[in-house]
Amino acid sequence: MTQLPSTFRSQIERSGSEPGNPAPATASSPNADAADIVDPGWVSLASGGIEVPAGWHAWLASRDSLTERLIEAAGAGHFRVRLLAEAKGLPWPDEAHVLGLASDEQAWLREVALCVDEEPWVVARSVAPIVERHDAPFEGLGETSLGSWLFRQPDLERSAIQIGRNTRPIHGYAGLWQRRSVFRHSGWVLLVQESFMPAMGRALSLSASATG
Repeated sequence: MTQLPSTFRSQIERSGSEPGNPAPATASSPNADAADIVDPGWVSLASGGIEVPAGWHAWLASRDSLTERLIEAAGAGHFRVRLLAEAKGLPWPDEAHVLGLASDEQAWLREVALCVDEEPWVVARSVAPIVERHDAPFEGLGETSLGSWLFRQPDLERSAIQIGRNTRPIHGYAGLWQRRSVFRHSGWVLLVQESFMPAMGRALSLSASATG
């Protein structure tokens, strides 16, 4: 039997629901209370409303596969995807809003860490509305990158990229920069949020200063 991620398991245990039929719960980081009070304050990256260092801007503005970019940047380092959590749960209010979901409507949730030599460089959270009689768009991916599949789809559409004035922890990981965009493919709508970790900045010598 597959073990549920601890992020979701504690909520299910409190409700008494079976793993095969998870109760409505807000799937989030282990420090959910801290994450709950953080409003990312999303703004369009293109608007220039937030001053971003040049090195980081190149990463935040990229519209191709982040996985491929990370593998290339890692060089001889070992890249892998670490699955942190995957289940049904309640999205954060700003996630529900951008997806057109009611405040009490569940969605598919997936959280992963994109690691180089076991150090998280990016921690990502994907949210997809539940479609009746269909599995989640990331069902069965496990520790395979979502992007490695998504960017091969010929009908893929992507919204404008937004970045956060504040970074909200994903599964307990707080990043230096955070972005999000909405993908559409074959009737699916998928919100993907990515937090860029301090370890990535250190490894790639990305300046924290807007003038760097």
